Amino acid sequence: MAELGRRYRPVWASGLVATLVVAAAVCALEYADRRAGPRSPVIAVLIRDDRVGPQVELLTDIGPWVGMLCVAAACWLAGAGRRTAVRLRTTGAAAVTSGALFATYCAWLARENPVKPWLVAEEAFRWGLMFIGPSAGLLTAAVVWTTLGSGAGRLPYRSRTVLAAATTTGGLFAVAIEVLRRAQPEFQEPGNDVYWIMLTTGAPLVALLTGVLVHVTATHSLRPVEAIRAELADITGQSLDRRVPVPPTDDVIARLAITTNDTLDRLEQASARQQQFVADAAHELRSPLAALRAQLETSLRHPDWVADWPTAMAEAADDVVRLQTLADDLLLLASHRATAPPRETVDLAALAEDLVREHQHLPDATGLVVTCEAPAPALVDGNATRLERLLRNLLANACRHAESEVTVTVTVTAPATVTLTVADDGPGIPPADRSRVFDRFTRLDASRTRTSGGAGLGLPIARDIAADHAGTLTIEDAARGALLVARFPEGHSLGRTASEAGAALPGPEPEPVRRPLTRNRTIGLALALSAALTVGLTAWAARDTRPWDVSCEPDLAHEEYVPAAMSRLAYAKVEKPVSFVPDGGIGIQRVRLRVLHPLKGEVPTTLTLAQGVGVDPRGGYTSSDPLNPVLVPGRTYVVGYDQDPADVDGVGWTSYAKQEPATSLPRWRSYVAEGAVAPRDPRCDAPM
Repeated sequence: MAELGRRYRPVWASGLVATLVVAAAVCALEYADRRAGPRSPVIAVLIRDDRVGPQVELLTDIGPWVGMLCVAAACWLAGAGRRTAVRLRTTGAAAVTSGALFATYCAWLARENPVKPWLVAEEAFRWGLMFIGPSAGLLTAAVVWTTLGSGAGRLPYRSRTVLAAATTTGGLFAVAIEVLRRAQPEFQEPGNDVYWIMLTTGAPLVALLTGVLVHVTATHSLRPVEAIRAELADITGQSLDRRVPVPPTDDVIARLAITTNDTLDRLEQASARQQQFVADAAHELRSPLAALRAQLETSLRHPDWVADWPTAMAEAADDVVRLQTLADDLLLLASHRATAPPRETVDLAALAEDLVREHQHLPDATGLVVTCEAPAPALVDGNATRLERLLRNLLANACRHAESEVTVTVTVTAPATVTLTVADDGPGIPPADRSRVFDRFTRLDASRTRTSGGAGLGLPIARDIAADHAGTLTIEDAARGALLVARFPEGHSLGRTASEAGAALPGPEPEPVRRPLTRNRTIGLALALSAALTVGLTAWAARDTRPWDVSCEPDLAHEEYVPAAMSRLAYAKVEKPVSFVPDGGIGIQRVRLRVLHPLKGEVPTTLTLAQGVGVDPRGGYTSSDPLNPVLVPGRTYVVGYDQDPADVDGVGWTSYAKQEPATSLPRWRSYVAEGAVAPRDPRCDAPM
């Protein structure tokens, strides 16, 4: 447990400090509100009493920055002992997350204080300690935990995916909330609270839940990869027969498992070939070494039996030469694919002519006619040293089995192929043995009886060299003897003459490799597109949609607006008609209203008002008084009324009524409190 605490110290430190920052801010507001004294019982005074205005303004200006610095400092200090890249990564994530949350909460305070100046400190204190503080700490800790990962210098793939998904979802959700708020200016007052609740808590919670869901999904999706890794970790050189599990899905992980099993198959086969090669090499070396040892020990123990010491030493030296040749062949087989030799353009025809002239004077060619037919240059892209070794092995094999003649031919045939043939007039190779002779340490029975027979490595080495040069080496039918044919792709000349055979020429430049977009670039591109979409939607939502011919200044020339000296004024919603007393074509209608907010004076919670209205032929109510329109159930009005002491059935008579949207409530209260006149055109309530 202590180890986990030390490992995730930046996580809980950042979350704890973020919670404490919110708690300290709301406690400071509550203290300032209590220092302001008791609240006034007079509503007109209460709604103008800015109790914590300076404190809210201070929090809005520097609060997010101070809180962000506190969280960043705590995260940096808690990450002591880790890599600098990890500390910078976690500190930046903690600062950005906490700063964004603090800025949102301060914006809510700045927006709420003009609406409810007497209640904002109490609401901030209650919501801050109950929800905002813990949620800020939880969200900050979750982001830091995600960016911390396993503590490696590079952020893990799962953490990058979680951060990208959570950031994109939370940002788009917040933008959608703002767009909907600006697109619907007629929502009621409670909708404003819903907007801020969704913005301050809904968007962060959506981001958190998205991150958790993506984390769980990624963890579940990566289980097959972990199973593959665990199985590979248990496979050793003695258990190459084991295979990794293949998930029953047709995706990249299943293809990875299949490819891994194919690689294990090749490794198992290579290991088997290597073991067989080592066993064959040991067998081939044991016999000549045993014979040489027996010969030398016999000569040393019984020197009287050796009639001619120079001859005995010469025979021993021949055995040593054969062992050295065998060791060289084994070394070439073991290392010729370990490193890639330099590539060059080689004239195979000139190289064949030089080697044939050399073999004509070797002991192996004694009594043989060795000829070369290479009428034109034959260019091959490859390594001159290894191509020379291929020709030497083929010539040595042909000279060893030929009776009188060996012929080497080099031609250029279509399509762009260089063909090398080595023919002899020996006993030939039976068709049944033509594939077997290319196996290592394979010698036909006829050659095993010859004292000059090879170790069975010449042809396998030649075939491997041909394969390394994108060529082939085969045995074909001939009228007499053996016919070995090697084919190579034709190289490209760069202006050299045929006499410059074997000279190194630079090969063609490789084509540039077009790399696909990496996963990081793909994630970055997705984030950039999301950011561009967010900015575009925000700019569209923030555009000024008000008509330019609307004047939003107070207009005192019209009577239909709120009289400044009205004694009773309320912002209310009509619930239902109570009664109607007809009097000819007109009558008195009483309606019940629920007060949403008192604007001026002492106003009860529920009003029952009477108004004079006419009756149209269809039975509906009409009014020609612009100050007293018909109060329709379900609609919201700013109403003024005069209390009539003689009216015992109701509160009073309607003296003013104007239908207004809920968005106008803060401005109505401000104008009424200052004794001013409200704007005339309702379109002024459209969002800025």
